[in-house]
Amino acid sequence: MNYGMMMNQGKRGSGKKVGQRLQLQPLSMLKLSLVSTESSQDKEITRAALKERVSKYMAVLIETLYDIGMPVKKEESWFTLGLFAYGKDLLYEWVYLPVTVKRCSRIVSDVNDVFHWLAVQFK
Repeated sequence: MNYGMMMNQGKRGSGKKVGQRLQLQPLSMLKLSLVSTESSQDKEITRAALKERVSKYMAVLIETLYDIGMPVKKEESWFTLGLFAYGKDLLYEWVYLPVTVKRCSRIVSDVNDVFHWLAVQFK
C-alpha cells in the first residue's frame, strides 16, 4: 500500500517519523446516512450496502494502521451506522463527542462491584 497520500505534508516534514509517531492526516470519513424518502425495501437494501461499505472501510483502516505499527484492538474498536468508537474517542454521526459523555456513563456502578463487596463483607 502507498501511504504517501495520507502522510502529513505540513510544517513537520513530509510524513517522516516524529518521535514514535507518524504524522497522519485523518482518513476520509464516510458519509453514511439513509434518505427518508426511500421505500422500506429500498432502505433494507441500502442498509445492507452501508453495512458492507463500513465493514470494508474498517478492514482497510485496520490493515493500514497495522502496517504502520498501530494495531487496532477489535474488542475496543466497534461501529454502528450512527456511533463509532476508537479507543477513547467516540463519534456520533461523525461528530466527536466530548470525553464527559464517557465519564458520565461511568457514574453508574457495575453490578459485579456490589457482589464483590458483599462477598468480602460476609467472609
